[in-house]
Amino acid sequence: SRYRAGVLRADPDRGVVEILGSAELPGRAHGLLAERDGSLLVVAVRPGQWLLRLDPQGRVARQLVLDETAGDRRFNGHVVASADGTRLYSTETDIASGAGWITVRDAGSFERLAEWPTHGIEPHDVLIDAEGHLLVANGGILRAAEDRKRDLDRMDSSLVRLHGLRGERLGQWRVADQRLSLRHMVWSAAPGTT
Repeated sequence: SRYRAGVLRADPDRGVVEILGSAELPGRAHGLLAERDGSLLVVAVRPGQWLLRLDPQGRVARQLVLDETAGDRRFNGHVVASADGTRLYSTETDIASGAGWITVRDAGSFERLAEWPTHGIEPHDVLIDAEGHLLVANGGILRAAEDRKRDLDRMDSSLVRLHGLRGERLGQWRVADQRLSLRHMVWSAAPGTT
């Protein structure tokens, strides 16, 4: 494979970046999540079948591959950890129906603990708010074979807030322009606030 992920150390004073360790990936990656212990979660690009953890030295410590037991479910490239670090939330799509899902996994074992609908299609990025609830960007684009966009006139992008422990929908918002697809998000704070 030509795809790799790893752990780097930058020394700006010397103008040097060192590769501390790297691993070959099963395919193209999309999302990365740095963990508290220096490990790195790597998620396959949509529609992806794998999620893996690299240890702080860049070696594969755990890998999950969605197979026939997952049915038509595929990763959508993003994962986030709960505030206490015990659970992972991954965005996924049922390829057959297009329905979006959040799968709750044990952070250590990657074991599936729960599944919650995202109340939309093509969920992409997911963030945790200050109260421990999830914000999910439903991209809203139906996909055909080989991940090609289809039926753009039926786009339904939304931002959904789900309860972080029970998965119930706490809110859902849409932008006025139906042709805008929400995908990536960042938190921001006004200057001078924390």
